[in-house]
Amino acid sequence: MSGFVPIQNESSPVAKVQASASGASADDKFVSPSKDTPKKRGWWSYFFGKRPVSPRSDDERWTLRDVLSPSPTHITFIPKVITPESLIFPMLILTQTRAISIMQHLPESLRMQHFKLVYSMLNDGTDMSSFYQRARRHSNTVLLVQTIDDMLIGYFSACAWHEDASYYGSGESMLFSFRQKDSDNVDVYKWTGKNVLFQYSSATKIAAGGGGGGFGFILDNDFRSVASYACETYGNMQSLLSGPSPDSLSLGSNVVNAELWTFQL
Repeated sequence: MSGFVPIQNESSPVAKVQASASGASADDKFVSPSKDTPKKRGWWSYFFGKRPVSPRSDDERWTLRDVLSPSPTHITFIPKVITPESLIFPMLILTQTRAISIMQHLPESLRMQHFKLVYSMLNDGTDMSSFYQRARRHSNTVLLVQTIDDMLIGYFSACAWHEDASYYGSGESMLFSFRQKDSDNVDVYKWTGKNVLFQYSSATKIAAGGGGGGFGFILDNDFRSVASYACETYGNMQSLLSGPSPDSLSLGSNVVNAELWTFQL
């Protein structure tokens, strides 16, 4: 078996990512070496065929840990962050590395799709009706809120946001946060099964989670302030916008930006 290079299916996600990164066609195949093939090759090729190209940016960095991971999301699929061409303010909360971190915790059906911007507070304004108008047609969305302290809180919903007099949603939803400044590591809180207080949205507020201390997060009607509390729905034992103390609550944190993302094949 020495000298054999595995043949990869040209339609596999790995082949497509490698072909895209190297500039080759997605139809390129890996073949067994011929007598004209140089004998001296890196050990990598004996296990993985083509060696990944050098990363072009932080968002495209591939590591050996990613390749050997039981769930190599970074290699099998790299999601795009798609924005409208008419975007006035291009500053985004969602980077490609954050998109990859979030994607690993989404329902299986969404893990091979790209992120598409539906609403941006900086570009679409702070009017709640503008948010609902853009959100109502999209059943799978990720809502992200960034505070003046550079804390990020987010929520995945499998149900479209709309004005409602009561709670709605599903157990596929999840609450998450990026706790440290400039961090791409996400803390995820999924449904505990203790109640069905998934999401709530009215003319005056957008919120998710309940029971215990209060809403898992709550955003006021003009997108100026956000707060977070410990809640039973998602099992977060403290505010997602607070410090290390489980008893501390974050009230009225100033919002820098808010975004709503949906998914596209």
